[in-house]
Amino acid sequence: MNWFPIELDSLKYFNHSPVCIYLELKENNKYIKLLKRNSPISSAFLHKYRTKNIEQVFIEASDKGHYQKMMESVLMKFFDKRQKKSYSSFQSYEDVHKKTHTHLASIGFSEASTNLAMASIADLKKTISDDNNLRELFVHFKNTEGTFNYRLSYMTSVVAHILVRQFSWCTPEISKSILYAAIFADMGLSDDLVLIRTESDFSSTVLSKEDKEKVYYHAQDNAKKLIDKKGIPSGAAKLINEHHGQKTGVGFTKFIANGVSNISICLLLSQEFSFYILNHEEKDVKYEDFVEHATKNYTSPRVKSILLELGKCLVNKLA
Repeated sequence: MNWFPIELDSLKYFNHSPVCIYLELKENNKYIKLLKRNSPISSAFLHKYRTKNIEQVFIEASDKGHYQKMMESVLMKFFDKRQKKSYSSFQSYEDVHKKTHTHLASIGFSEASTNLAMASIADLKKTISDDNNLRELFVHFKNTEGTFNYRLSYMTSVVAHILVRQFSWCTPEISKSILYAAIFADMGLSDDLVLIRTESDFSSTVLSKEDKEKVYYHAQDNAKKLIDKKGIPSGAAKLINEHHGQKTGVGFTKFIANGVSNISICLLLSQEFSFYILNHEEKDVKYEDFVEHATKNYTSPRVKSILLELGKCLVNKLA
């Protein structure tokens, strides 16, 4: 029998188990059934296994499709409920966003996942519009539990959404596309691989052949997975392909190609700024230091002009 791993904590979203749940006995490579399909899931059950440091349980591989549909349905209900509220802070619903990001990383790009992704993005967009205290939101992203990939993706979404609105060429479709691209640009990369930002990082990091190919081609690979998918913003694939400054979507570059769009540069710099924030203590964050870092790593006149707009729209709000 083949198995598919899921997070133990994902079961807290269900009142009853959507499929049979198993625990792996690593000492003899066997699996024991913890829950039958439709069995009640209690807080006591989850607590019991959390206290044993169990983070992962398993389902039968043949149940994967059904489980994913059930999880998507549950998460969509959370977003629908939140949209009906006049206001609720991002922090109060962050657990749902974290689970959504984990779920999308698990199932990959598919038409079935598009509605869930867009619901998360719509909720994030509402949060940005409602919550003027961006400094508090950024501090939260910096300190919250969760993967670095999750924190970087969602902080980048906030920065990119604010940045592109400073330009006259921004449209609602562009705004939606950059939010989507920010969340999916590094999908599938482990936290260790997300830390690789430049050609220098890549050449100095010891990686397996598989990880080398994964990180070097991730922009192109993720962009290709979006082509012809229904419901996805029209410009998202191009932005993901170019988010490291290469038109080909392969590798990293210091010299941003002429054909790379200004929107893609906005995404690149939003991600770099978010990366800078997440990797510095609050007292050490200085925008001028980031500008020096960015202009050193990316030599293009357009970088300087976009950094100027980034400073105007964010620095005062983060003070």
